[in-house]
Amino acid sequence: MSYIYTDMKGSARVMHEDYNNTVAGWVNESIVIALPELLECINKLYEQNPERFESTETSFSIADFGCATGASSITPLRTVIDRIKQINSEKEIHVYLEDLPENRFDLAFTTVQEGLKDYKNVFIMAAGKDFSQQVFPNKFLDISFSSLTAMILPSPPAPLDDNVFFLANPENTETERGKKWIEGFNQHWVQFMNSRKAELKKDGLLFVTLIINQNPNKDYQTKENEFYHEVATQVLKKVLTKYNVEDKISSCMKTTVSVYKSHYLDICNSIPDLHVVSSNDFDVKDIFYHEYIETNDLKTFGQKVASYIQGWWGDVLEGGLAQQGVDQQIIKEVSKEVFEILPEFVESRLNIYPEYYNVLALAVQRTA
Repeated sequence: MSYIYTDMKGSARVMHEDYNNTVAGWVNESIVIALPELLECINKLYEQNPERFESTETSFSIADFGCATGASSITPLRTVIDRIKQINSEKEIHVYLEDLPENRFDLAFTTVQEGLKDYKNVFIMAAGKDFSQQVFPNKFLDISFSSLTAMILPSPPAPLDDNVFFLANPENTETERGKKWIEGFNQHWVQFMNSRKAELKKDGLLFVTLIINQNPNKDYQTKENEFYHEVATQVLKKVLTKYNVEDKISSCMKTTVSVYKSHYLDICNSIPDLHVVSSNDFDVKDIFYHEYIETNDLKTFGQKVASYIQGWWGDVLEGGLAQQGVDQQIIKEVSKEVFEILPEFVESRLNIYPEYYNVLALAVQRTA
């Protein structure tokens, strides 16, 4: 799911229709690493309340928050459904794919229905609403999860003109702008967690994966900050300047944040009737970089990384400029040139491309 800057007042958020082909493999790398954590949490939930799984009188409800076009939904859904079916093969399961109303739900349904077609008594539905608000009724869900989307803020807390994201480090968190981004994150996360808590049944589980930064940053996180700083200031700014719209650069940036684990845990621990079950983090390999190490094919590396970036940034860039009133023809030319330049730029920045990213697998349970 992508967020488009709209003059600090709101956002239009849709994932590029080619997400399944360009981004999903990268995201799924982190999902696979987190699956043992998810499975362990499900087993604990079963131990606490066997009736929830064993009874055929009630259905089991699962929601995926930020489903986008569905490719990243299948693996965690199959993990949950397989375990439920091992316990009770006749259990009726309701799957809810959540995203904004303008999401490509047609692609999401096609992808997820194909991925779950071998199960019986599994019913797939959708909910189109902003997940920064409560989406489902009170005490409605047994399990909810979200894969690398909950760290996207609904709007930018302050203009960002020198990086594609806000990536927390000891220096920028102490600046005036950094403090505004941290404050904006705190407000978002409090609202997100209170909304998910309300939707969960007693002892219900929320499982979220999030990209985080360490304090101090790991070496590859320092590279990530430098890499995306140069994407913003040497690729995007150069093209915007050519078309005399460089003053619109802030509108092109994403509202994704990589903050510290403590930022998430401090808020989770402050909310009554929520219990943090686990909060382990993992170094996840970047699939494009590690493929390059095996093949030494720099050109393919540049092309794949550029396509991946376009998959989650292309609509944000174009939509942000449109919100600022930029002519549609200029928008098309800007986007075309940025993503034509990007492959060779990526090749030339191999030395600062991050080899890994750090993922927090956060499991939280409602206790009352």
